[in-house]
Amino acid sequence: RQLPLSALACGVGRGHLDVNELGHLEHTLQDALDTIAPPGLRVGVLAIDDRYLSGLFDGERRHVSAATGTRQHEFATGRELLRRLFGERFEIAVLPSRAPAVPLGMAATLAHDRDVAVAAVGPATAFTALGIDVEPVGAMTLDEAATVLRADEAGLDPCLGLVLKEAAYKAWSGLGGGLLDFHDVHVTVADDHYLATILPTERVLTGRWVEIGRRYLALIAG
Repeated sequence: RQLPLSALACGVGRGHLDVNELGHLEHTLQDALDTIAPPGLRVGVLAIDDRYLSGLFDGERRHVSAATGTRQHEFATGRELLRRLFGERFEIAVLPSRAPAVPLGMAATLAHDRDVAVAAVGPATAFTALGIDVEPVGAMTLDEAATVLRADEAGLDPCLGLVLKEAAYKAWSGLGGGLLDFHDVHVTVADDHYLATILPTERVLTGRWVEIGRRYLALIAG
């Protein structure tokens, strides 16, 4: 099972935050991303909004034409955020890995929860492994937690584990890596840093994470 296709999620759904709360969340997460992002990487946050649907290119609109309204809003917001970070308007297709297709020589990573999209872009020569994820802090059932965490990760918040492993999968996919299960990734957390070991190859990815705005936010940029 491919990690980003997981239906697992934590926390509350959209609709609990009003416009002012969403604006505050944007600024809070932006400050956090700016803190954990390395020099040369452009990062951004944008609240999910249906007004970005009008900015989709034809190919993008076709890609989500059969999706739910919520999914279309998330997709459109993510595309708007990426275009803002690149500073130009161009169509951003979806690769087989589900990652955004960006100009040659550039790297990008994108994620969203039910309220916000987060993204990072930078030169591919500087950032060969790039992954980001965000989730509300919340509870998981015992079965869901067991799906995410390995036995040797006991004691780790499963929602945090989900975010750390999703970011690692995206970075691994950008390196050309294949499908992974949650248990194929072992994470070790130390303060605001973490190591994600891709067990089939023993490749180690280094990332940073933060808990802020009742969100877990993780970024791998190496």
